[in-house]
Amino acid sequence: MTENTEAEPATKTTVALTPEMQRFEDRYRQATMLCKSSMLPKAFENPSDVMIAYELAERTGLAPFAVCQNLAIINGKPSFFGDAIMAILQKAQTDGVIESIEVPGLDAIRETMSCRVIVQRKGNPHPFVGYFDKAMAERARLWGKTGPWTDYPERMIQCRAIMFASRLAVPDRLTGIGYAEEQMDIERIVTVEAVEIPDGEEPKTTSEQIATNLRNVIKDDEVEKFRESLDCLLVQLGPFRGGYAKAAAEFFPGKMVEDLDAAELAETAIAVEKALQEARTEADVAGKEQPA
Repeated sequence: MTENTEAEPATKTTVALTPEMQRFEDRYRQATMLCKSSMLPKAFENPSDVMIAYELAERTGLAPFAVCQNLAIINGKPSFFGDAIMAILQKAQTDGVIESIEVPGLDAIRETMSCRVIVQRKGNPHPFVGYFDKAMAERARLWGKTGPWTDYPERMIQCRAIMFASRLAVPDRLTGIGYAEEQMDIERIVTVEAVEIPDGEEPKTTSEQIATNLRNVIKDDEVEKFRESLDCLLVQLGPFRGGYAKAAAEFFPGKMVEDLDAAELAETAIAVEKALQEARTEADVAGKEQPA
């Protein structure tokens, strides 16, 4: 009598995903689709970056797409632009966390060159106050600085006051995120020593000398921060040029910011900042609002 020695088919074990795992899977699929879109800023080219935007969206109350549009990495720090900071405050008010927000208009700020923002958080008997004025800007060496501080000083004062108030009133929503305009105002001082040219040697061009000086005094990670600053300038110029890609192509066609060396970074940043100032001036003369 023969015994049946055939092995029984192995039973396939299915592991059920927990709600957290399923949520992660769904979000990752969404992030993968979003990062392929040409409508997202260049910084969000892979799903991991978009996943971080989803996390920030949960904490701040903004939509993931809004986070992607308003988040910039400046001086190595994730930072929101001023409009996004105000949006976080307003969303907190919609959610019932904030009872009231008082922000003076630009005309009132222009009269005194000062701004006081008052935020009343629910359950807190004392309001949170953010204040900024011309004297504070002068002490911080911001007043008269080329760019927005020259073109729209009252708007910059208002943004700083909103930033201070929001840091006090909703730190749980900002979670340490920086303020883009503040990060951009941080000056980086580079000391360049004079170079003696030996007899018979051709002097270096301006670009070559800039590159040599930068490589001598700036570490590799500092060069990356210069790239981030240039990227931020292009983001601001984009609306005046029909988008980020067109603005970049105007100054370094066929290349990306990551491809620029030290000399190209320095010269391009100067050219882009000048173009941005001219575009803002033209918008003022024409009586038009800056493009969003």
